[in-house]
Amino acid sequence: MKSTLRMFLVFGAVMALLAVGTPVSAHDTHSSMDFTCADPDPKTKDTPSKASCSFDFNDNGDFGNTNNDKVNKFELWLPAGATVNEDNDQGEDGSDGVADPADGDDVGTSTVTTELSYNNCDDNNTDGGTYITEWDNDWNSYSESGWDKVAEYNTKFTVLFITINVPSHVMKRQSDGQYKVVTDLPQDSACAGAHTTFNPLVTYAYANDNSNNTWIAKNPNSDGCFTVTLVAYEVGGTTHTDTDQVEVGSGTC
Repeated sequence: MKSTLRMFLVFGAVMALLAVGTPVSAHDTHSSMDFTCADPDPKTKDTPSKASCSFDFNDNGDFGNTNNDKVNKFELWLPAGATVNEDNDQGEDGSDGVADPADGDDVGTSTVTTELSYNNCDDNNTDGGTYITEWDNDWNSYSESGWDKVAEYNTKFTVLFITINVPSHVMKRQSDGQYKVVTDLPQDSACAGAHTTFNPLVTYAYANDNSNNTWIAKNPNSDGCFTVTLVAYEVGGTTHTDTDQVEVGSGTC
């Protein structure tokens, strides 16, 4: 049981909200994380869409090789004007009036490879696996000044018959209504210097990937080229930022 001990840390669920009208083909600014997204499917403005993005943490050791260099969390900033289904069961934080997915409904998937500490980090091979991200009505505590938490997703990773729940917090900025998804990674289980790849992280347009169910997120309500941003936070405080652009409707990047 060596390379099978690799874990797939998402999004989030992040894991999950990423979808919404977020992605675009891989053109434009790519820096340390090779952040690459596909066009929304469909690209129609103000319409639920399926999204898919890929990115790397610590490829070629560019983040570092100590415990302080591990990624503690990452954020996916949706395009301005994108809309997310907010959880109506959480009081004032989520109150959009749109029908919610049921607790445990699938909202996306993450395929992740990384080196974990379960085998003492002695195997350089990395196997990938795909895990489901679910709508979660049982929220974890998470807050940021100037933001409201409006939904939560949970990605379940199984390693050696042990399930690790990785939460993604859907946040809405109070000043302008922009959304981001913050995914807390179990960095204590990761090996120092590990290269972690999300390829891809997918968000569905509808719960359980079925158009008969409620929508998860929508494209912006205007045609255009929109920016999607990925921010990774290391344990030691260093941050890494990468962007891609999204074509919505007749927009061209």
